[in-house]
Amino acid sequence: FDMEQWTQGYSTVSRNEKLAFSYSTTATGLSPLTNTFTTIPGLLFTAPVATQTSVSSTTYGLNGNDPANRTSFSNYALNIPGGWASGSDLWLRWYEPEILTSGARNGIISVDNFSITAIPEPSTYAVFAGFAALGFCLLLRKRTTFR
Repeated sequence: FDMEQWTQGYSTVSRNEKLAFSYSTTATGLSPLTNTFTTIPGLLFTAPVATQTSVSSTTYGLNGNDPANRTSFSNYALNIPGGWASGSDLWLRWYEPEILTSGARNGIISVDNFSITAIPEPSTYAVFAGFAALGFCLLLRKRTTFR
C-alpha cells in the first residue's frame, strides 16, 4: 500500500505528521479505550512535508501522487501471533499517534493501493501434496490392475 500526504497541517511548531498502523483480531470497534490493537512500528508513516507554522497561509495543498509526497510499503507480511482464527474478524486501523496542540490542524494523509493476499500455511501445502501422492498411487494401481 501507499501512504500519501495531500495537505500540510498547521501548528505553532513545525513538525512532520505521522500515521501509524495497528490491527486486532478481538476488536468490536475502533476505540483504543475498549479494544486491544497491536501497533506495527515498521509501518509508521512520517509525512515528508512538515506542517506550516503560519495559519494565515492558504498554500496547504500537496499532490499525494507525487513520489516526493508518498511512501510505498510493499510486500509486507503481517504475522499474527497465534494466527487469525477462521470465522473471526481482522480489524486494520491507521491512526495519528500524536495529540495535536491547541489551534493545530491536521494535514490530510491517505492510504492508497491497499491489497491483501492470503498466504496458505505450510500444512495446507502438505494436504495438497498428500492428495497428489494418493492420486498418483491410485493411478499406478489402476495401470497394474489392467495389465
